[in-house]
Amino acid sequence: MHRGRPHFDPTQDLPEDGWNSFQGIPHQYPTEGEPLQLSMEYGAGPRPGPYQQGYVYPERAPEEDPSLWQSMRRAVEPESGAEMAGLVGASIAPGLGEAIDVVDFIAGVQDADWSRSAWAAGGLLLPFVAGSTLRKVGPEIFDKAQGFSQKYLRKNYPTPAPGAPKVGARGNEYLERGIDEPNELFHARRTEIQADIDAGNYEPHFDEAQRYYADEGLITGPTRVPDPAKPATKQKWLDKYGTPETRARLNAAYDAAIESGDAVDWYAMGQLQDEAIEILGKEEGAEWFARKFADQMAATTAKADPTKNLIKASYGNWLRRQGATGIPLDELGGVSRVPKPVEGMLAGPLKEGFQVAEAGGLAPATQAKGFSFSQNFQGNLDPGTVDEQMMRLFDPGGKSAPLNTGYSAASDVLAEEAAKRGVRTSQFQDVAWAGVKESEGMPMIRHVNEALERTSRLTGQTTKQVLRNWIKNDAPLFAMAGLLGTGMVRSQNRDNYVER
Repeated sequence: MHRGRPHFDPTQDLPEDGWNSFQGIPHQYPTEGEPLQLSMEYGAGPRPGPYQQGYVYPERAPEEDPSLWQSMRRAVEPESGAEMAGLVGASIAPGLGEAIDVVDFIAGVQDADWSRSAWAAGGLLLPFVAGSTLRKVGPEIFDKAQGFSQKYLRKNYPTPAPGAPKVGARGNEYLERGIDEPNELFHARRTEIQADIDAGNYEPHFDEAQRYYADEGLITGPTRVPDPAKPATKQKWLDKYGTPETRARLNAAYDAAIESGDAVDWYAMGQLQDEAIEILGKEEGAEWFARKFADQMAATTAKADPTKNLIKASYGNWLRRQGATGIPLDELGGVSRVPKPVEGMLAGPLKEGFQVAEAGGLAPATQAKGFSFSQNFQGNLDPGTVDEQMMRLFDPGGKSAPLNTGYSAASDVLAEEAAKRGVRTSQFQDVAWAGVKESEGMPMIRHVNEALERTSRLTGQTTKQVLRNWIKNDAPLFAMAGLLGTGMVRSQNRDNYVER
């Protein structure tokens, strides 16, 4: 895996929408012969975009001087009711139906959207109907069969069931999040998907072995937690946190996990940053990664494993995209109206996410731990993230987090021990974190990969489409199966990998 950035910059010389036209690609359109065979031959030819597979076309091709192929694609991708009616009418006409299937099949191969190609192939085998029509109608039939709508989930979280009245241990009344048949079917399907993912039956969107750090040069604003105003205060904390015993515990934890490849470079998220830049452009993509990913992960991390953390951060972004100014509360002031796919501690972290979004970032002096966490994701590896788990090494049996006045001292101790190992601060901290948890580790990019896969299967999209929709439209991401009766799907690494 890379400690730095790749030599190849996938965003170099790309148009803002990430689309390279077919101009100049020496490959002929199918003209005669069996349409399915010709489609496959054409689809195996050169593809647009920076990657050779898995590329997804933009929502709209350029308006100026569209190529023949762009016009053909647009014809089979209706955006209005009138366009859809025209496509359905054309699909049942002799000759036109087969032509539509050929275009659909090629588009599916080029985008690695195999379900689209399958619908097109089905249309070629059936008389009087095109695969485009089947592709539009088929999901509706599938939705009815499974009890929830894939198309709805592409833009929305499942509608929460009515809350169930409960009385707390102190006699307080509250509404527990309820469950109804649509939610039960959704959670059952999610459980099946996660079991298959845990068995390794999926192709990760991002190559985890090639993970690398985000571009530190794109960070704006402060990059370190300030020292206390008085040098004597800093020295007091250095004396407390820099003892030989503390340093020995830190190094023992590091040694316990350094041989695990999954514990190393936990914060390496440059692949996600590059995807955001490819989709949104350099300035907006870097801003999305910093504010909507890194900052919101930091704001919503309390008492959450990384997957729940990711889903809470994404849900907050989705709420704000809908125009919400706060989390949805029920009549008793509780959170039973929060959809069940969003799990863990909810009220405090989600409120913190709104505050951080409104402020435009985290304050290093008063939100030291969250600020450091966000900086590490953004490629600044010098601050040390000192959370509840790391405090077990700094102050066993003591505080669960350093005071803000003592935070820079704890981070400095981590930096000193990291330098002795020839790594930067966060590269020492992430390994020691796994060591103190007695975990093999699970890099953050894998949590994203699994979320993309789960969401792909639940919504009927490719992982590339899910990623684009998440980055561009704050669309939902779905977590692993949570509590539903007694059913829970978790791996051992996830059980050990909680509360960063």
